[in-house]
Amino acid sequence: MFWNPRQSHIDRLTIRTSVTAALSLAAVFLMVYLFCRAADLSEEQTDLQNAAKAFQIDAPEYPDLAEFKENHPEMVATVFDVAGRAEKSTAAGLPWTRGFDAKDRFLLYGLDVAGRHVVVGSDLADTQRGLARLAVVLAGTWVLLVGVVGLVTARSARAVFTPLRRLALEANEVGGADRSKRLQVDDDAEFGEVTNHLNAMLDRLDRAAEREKQFSSDVAHELRTPLAILRTRVEATLLRDRPPAAYREALAAMLPEIDRLSSISASLLATARSFDADAPPTDAGAIVSQTVERWRDSFARAGQLLEVQSAPVMLRLLPSELEMVLNNLLENALTFSGAGATTFVRLSETESQVTLAVSDQGPGVPDALAATIFDRFVRGEPSRNRQTGGLGIGLALVKKIVEGRGGRIWHEGASPGTTFNLEWPRVHLSKPHAETYLAT
Repeated sequence: MFWNPRQSHIDRLTIRTSVTAALSLAAVFLMVYLFCRAADLSEEQTDLQNAAKAFQIDAPEYPDLAEFKENHPEMVATVFDVAGRAEKSTAAGLPWTRGFDAKDRFLLYGLDVAGRHVVVGSDLADTQRGLARLAVVLAGTWVLLVGVVGLVTARSARAVFTPLRRLALEANEVGGADRSKRLQVDDDAEFGEVTNHLNAMLDRLDRAAEREKQFSSDVAHELRTPLAILRTRVEATLLRDRPPAAYREALAAMLPEIDRLSSISASLLATARSFDADAPPTDAGAIVSQTVERWRDSFARAGQLLEVQSAPVMLRLLPSELEMVLNNLLENALTFSGAGATTFVRLSETESQVTLAVSDQGPGVPDALAATIFDRFVRGEPSRNRQTGGLGIGLALVKKIVEGRGGRIWHEGASPGTTFNLEWPRVHLSKPHAETYLAT
């Protein structure tokens, strides 16, 4: 089968190149043949015309065929009278003609001389044999050149794709027991950039696998403790019969661990949620002000201050999502800042962006956690103490919400403290729509 979709790219490239070369060479060789044929016929016509003019030079005498045959042995001539009857001929009679004409293998030329009509003919057998030999040579050259082009194309294509084959074989070996192995290529000029991109992708996949491995380990750790406590208390309660009040006390003691399991599950589900549908425009300024007011008493009890600068700006996200973002950032600020510290919340906008910044005066993000602070189960307090460390899911959830709504988040170190910057595209609304949303 000439074309098979299951053929390799090299085979398809070779076939396409060979077909293109074959058609191009065929067109060139056909033009060469036609040019040579036209040149030969033109030369024959010129010779006939020059030979026939010799009769006109002798006019008004009767055309001398003997002298013509002596001077032009490769040609024949016939003299016709005015009635069209052949009078004399140097060979078999030629048909009557005027000007140039071709009959069988003869090229004819007829003209009037001294009251007679003379037809001069030239045998084209030699010319036709020469053209036939030329056609055979051109056909053989065409076949040879097409074969050479196909062979060179196939070898060149295979030579070009050889590094890719080696890369494919190496890629098949990557990801086994030794995940640190990376792709190598000899031809850096051609495939070095591709190899670097593939190695960068492998690095990202390796880091993602490490994060997932760490995530699984952290989830197991977080779930193991409350489940172990629940199992211990259930087994202790079932060791002997107890009065109803003791059972109620045992069940009440299990509630904090159940709440902890519920909190872990809810947080994990929140970080795994998707943001397929567009959210309606929300007055972010009102949500920020309301959320900050709910936290004022908590900051006051801790001996801390909470300052807010807000503006009526519009964002495309749900009010509950913005509240969740602020709650996590303010909880971190309250937890890690000491008495007398001040936390600043600023909501501002430019022509194209809306920025929310939360700055605390805590100890800041450790250098070791700067690159992973937004990963799940990453905590600044490494002891995993439930009272001070939290679950380590809050910032991961914040990043998920911000990026899910088309924004970005980053943190900056301060002296002292940390500033978390959140940025979204600004929502442009006509004035009536904006007033409606702000009033709502």
